Amino acid sequence: MKTESRSRRRGKKAPVYLEEIGDLGIGEALSPDQQRYHEDLFLGRYVKEDLIGMFRDAGIIDVLEAKGYNNLLFKLGRDDQFTSRIFVNFDRDSKDTRLIELVVKEASFRPREVFVNGFEWESLLILKIEWLAHQDIKGEFSEKKPRLPGQIYPGLGLLRKIQDVLYRIAESSHKDAIMDIP
Repeated sequence: MKTESRSRRRGKKAPVYLEEIGDLGIGEALSPDQQRYHEDLFLGRYVKEDLIGMFRDAGIIDVLEAKGYNNLLFKLGRDDQFTSRIFVNFDRDSKDTRLIELVVKEASFRPREVFVNGFEWESLLILKIEWLAHQDIKGEFSEKKPRLPGQIYPGLGLLRKIQDVLYRIAESSHKDAIMDIP
């Protein structure tokens, strides 16, 4: 007799069985250019101006300025060799002025099974989204867009534009995929 887990009985999604999603090994499947690391660079590759350009090209800065958020401040951070953060604030660097927070990690993904015939990868190099918040701290909730659980401020409506930035980062850093595991 087969027993289902409690979460499965409650109608939740069945778990996706993956091998470890882990940090890349030093030099694992990376070209010498990709192996360079510098703690002042986002993902060891991009200076702040590169990211500002990507945000501008995606239309993010225009949307923020149209919402009255001027004097934007971009701040980069590194947790380790594989994890990078970008914070976008306005007027001053403070949690109460934070509009966007993005945390991504370079990792490898090893599927336990072949999902698409002909694409049998031993390991995929991925850009893993660890955290993404984009909040309109001057905005208000409405009946049309009510507060979601845990939400303090309404969103900025920038998900597709941020997605464009993530695609560009993944492509230019030679990633096979972008993965977000909530």
